[in-house]
Amino acid sequence: LGHTRQVGILQSNRATGLLQAARHEEALESLQAALQTYRSIGNRRDEGTVLNNLGTTIIELGRMEEAAERYRQAIASFREVGNVLDLCAPLVNLGEVELVSGHLDEAEPLLHETIAIGDASWPTASALARCVLGVVWARQGRWSEGCRVLDEGRAGLGEMLPLEFLKSTARRAMIAWIQGDLVEAEALRIETDELARRLAVLPMSEAGAITCTGCR
Repeated sequence: LGHTRQVGILQSNRATGLLQAARHEEALESLQAALQTYRSIGNRRDEGTVLNNLGTTIIELGRMEEAAERYRQAIASFREVGNVLDLCAPLVNLGEVELVSGHLDEAEPLLHETIAIGDASWPTASALARCVLGVVWARQGRWSEGCRVLDEGRAGLGEMLPLEFLKSTARRAMIAWIQGDLVEAEALRIETDELARRLAVLPMSEAGAITCTGCR
């Protein structure tokens, strides 16, 4: 079993390298191979990790519903093995997909569960979930609550996940603009553009609110 698991690790690591090179189709093939390897030895925890990463890779190919199904499968795998912390990544990733797909009622409980787990054991995960939940609430018309929880999430992210902080700041700027708070929206836009330049990605003024694929 140990040798077979090492094969799966090598396949997963190869996929990581391919993703960094934006070779998404090849990464997908490598992850699917790793999934079969882990399933052959009944390793549900590693299977869950690969399923989550498959979801993230599939999102890069624009196949949202297929990605959502992979996240649901990852959640089921982690629930089966009872590793609560592992649940955070697919929960928040699925919450993000449900938000982008307009399924706000489906997104909310996923994010609340992530926050409950993260507050106890993984603050970065709960911060990321708050950033997504804030947008969900804003889109439901709960503007003040949404801004509050989104700002809490941004503060919790800090420099831990700079791209997620960038995306959340861009979303916060958009909410301020929609509310008519043009001064705050402009200040947040400038903050977003400056961070985007430091990270060598498109500034908000060119890219708009940046789509996030969540945890890896």
